[in-house]
Amino acid sequence: MEPVEWLMTLAPGQFLVLMLLFVRMSGLVFVMPVFGGPEIPVQVRGLFSLALAAVCWPMVPQTAIPQNLTLLEFFLLVGRELLIGLFLGVGVSIFLSGAQVAGEAIGRMGGLMAADLFDPTSESYVPLLSRLMSLSTLACLLVLGGHRLIMAALLDTLRTLPPGAGFPIDSPGKTLVLLLDLSFHLGMRAALPTLCALLLATVILGLVGRAIPQLNILLLGFGVNSLLTFGVFALSFGAALWVFQEQWEWVVDFLLEALENAPGT
Repeated sequence: MEPVEWLMTLAPGQFLVLMLLFVRMSGLVFVMPVFGGPEIPVQVRGLFSLALAAVCWPMVPQTAIPQNLTLLEFFLLVGRELLIGLFLGVGVSIFLSGAQVAGEAIGRMGGLMAADLFDPTSESYVPLLSRLMSLSTLACLLVLGGHRLIMAALLDTLRTLPPGAGFPIDSPGKTLVLLLDLSFHLGMRAALPTLCALLLATVILGLVGRAIPQLNILLLGFGVNSLLTFGVFALSFGAALWVFQEQWEWVVDFLLEALENAPGT
């Protein structure tokens, strides 16, 4: 008899718990920006998910798993476990996308859209400031322990939604839409100082152009906008990161509360 078959015969319910935990952890690890990028090999992410599942394995009783499952019920159970991890991972990704919105808004207003970089994560060209804001926000959250908060939230789901309980939330889309609205709002707040400075500079250059028609306002405006963009962005960079850091804990609690307050939990 093969070793795996012997272990399954010895404790089939326990290995079903481990498999469901692995699926839940994989849903978060493969989507979350910290671990889900293509720069991290799939094998590493899979082993990390398995390690998290093995650590959490003793925390889940076997009695939480329904017995005598049919094949259809088994796949539905696996799909629901995957949705829990994906729900947390996608929610975090939507929140962090606000930093990209801030950088893209500044780049478009400052006339820097020609300086695009290839982003291996999204496999597309993104504005320079957008990539800078995204990486800086992610680094700031990691330094402040943001990854521990999301992992703690995932562990809390083992208490409120143990493996086998399913994914009873009625409308996960509503929660994600609220996060999308918050992400866009935070992105505009982060970009507001630079956008206001550029708007004021545009108005002043327009008045100067009317007063001194001999000046080449188009050529002068490009240099002024570029200098102003980098200057104001450098001065407000710390405040822009603080905007996202301030809301990070609330976002994680909001995602966890959406799962805890679901009907049937």
